Amino acid sequence: MIFDLRLYGKWIVDGDSGVQFADNSGDVQFADNSGGVQFADNSGDVQFADNSGGVQFADNSGGVQFADNSGDVQFADNSGGVQFADNSGDVQFADNSSGVNIVG
Repeated sequence: MIFDLRLYGKWIVDGDSGVQFADNSGDVQFADNSGGVQFADNSGDVQFADNSGGVQFADNSGGVQFADNSGDVQFADNSGGVQFADNSGDVQFADNSSGVNIVG
């Protein structure tokens, strides 16, 4: 089930698998507890929380916060102000910008 609230940006909660989410605006909040998630965002103020496996996250903007408690995480970011926290294994992190904090 997907809930899309457009009043103050978007808030989406999904409990299914095979989710694809693309957003070009700001103030995005995405929460997913299933597998096979792909998330692409070209704006700022992104918050992403995922408790499942098989996560791919790509972001070309600033102000990114990423928290993941599962395995097989791939994270690529070409902007600044990135915070990355991961409590699982098999983490790949690539960043071409400045101001990066990595805790894993």
